[in-house]
Amino acid sequence: MTAHYDLTQPFQITADAHKIHAILNGYQRARRISKTEWAQMQSAIQFILAFQVGEHMAEQQLIASDDLFLQKVQSRLAASIEIAQIAQLATV
Repeated sequence: MTAHYDLTQPFQITADAHKIHAILNGYQRARRISKTEWAQMQSAIQFILAFQVGEHMAEQQLIASDDLFLQKVQSRLAASIEIAQIAQLATV
């Protein structure tokens, strides 16, 4: 996910197939991704976002309806689906 962040537009994330393929190629030089791992790609990407939300919620006594962190996570969650789909379709 981090490779897709543009700090000048924190609420917009655009999946970049070239970056996804580069990351996957680099990772697989050290270790191949198993079929089971490929099948769980979207869940794995979304897990870290859910974990971060849990940490944020635990640290806050009151969550505002316009909480900036939660707005950022919402756009990241939406982008994670496309990122995971591109990754799963990759033939590395």
